[in-house]
Amino acid sequence: MPINVTLPTISEDEAYNFLVSFIGGSAKAGDKVFLSDVISKYLERHRPANNIGGMVMYHTDLIKNSEPFYSAAWRLCMRGVLAQPPTLIERDCGAIVGARFIVTEYGENWLSGLSDYDCAPTEYGRFSQLLSNHAQRLGHGYNSRSQEAIRCYRAQTYLACCAMCGAAAESITLALAIAKKGDEAEVLKEYGSSGGRGKIERLLLANQDGHITKNFPNYTSLLNDWRDIAAHGDAPIVGEEEAFTALMLLLRFARFAEERWSSITGT
Repeated sequence: MPINVTLPTISEDEAYNFLVSFIGGSAKAGDKVFLSDVISKYLERHRPANNIGGMVMYHTDLIKNSEPFYSAAWRLCMRGVLAQPPTLIERDCGAIVGARFIVTEYGENWLSGLSDYDCAPTEYGRFSQLLSNHAQRLGHGYNSRSQEAIRCYRAQTYLACCAMCGAAAESITLALAIAKKGDEAEVLKEYGSSGGRGKIERLLLANQDGHITKNFPNYTSLLNDWRDIAAHGDAPIVGEEEAFTALMLLLRFARFAEERWSSITGT
């Protein structure tokens, strides 16, 4: 007897991890991947205990709730792992049940090289939220630039990601300086002058304890370097590792700034 199943709540990151695991490391270029098969397998694993028997009935509810899997598949397309023909595939008595994707040659190599850790990639939604958690204190400039960094990382534009991490770090520094000096216009004017970044950092580090004077430059130096390097035409080739490091450093700097806010700003 058919069972109408509504897909359990699942995030795009969870769908992505499940999709990568479903395809597996033994996939070959040209292998077909039907999202209906992926979703069916997911449902089998999450079917309520009282619905063990029977056949999954694909219906409007299922299609609506399958969006995270389509987003996950598109993410793999952006990485070059999958490619999508421009048509939907009709199966199961002519009912349109899902899109077809194929594994690319690059995807075959990428999937075969995955480790267990790689099967759980960076969760963009969660990391984005971790950065946003500091937006109320650190301001709109920080929030917009940190979120742009996440979008660049997701699109695999890694140099742009590093540059936006540097810009977000500058926003943190400015937010601290404005809170300490109490005059936004004056801080921005000084920041825009020759050697302005150094002047602002010296303002913040004046009369601080050893922990702050030691760690503050550790957070800002590398991020500022990326901000500067990205502005020049001879910028080095930047990969995922550098961009991931920049994002992690930005998050740690945001936490450091918020946790030490009172000490740094004197407020």
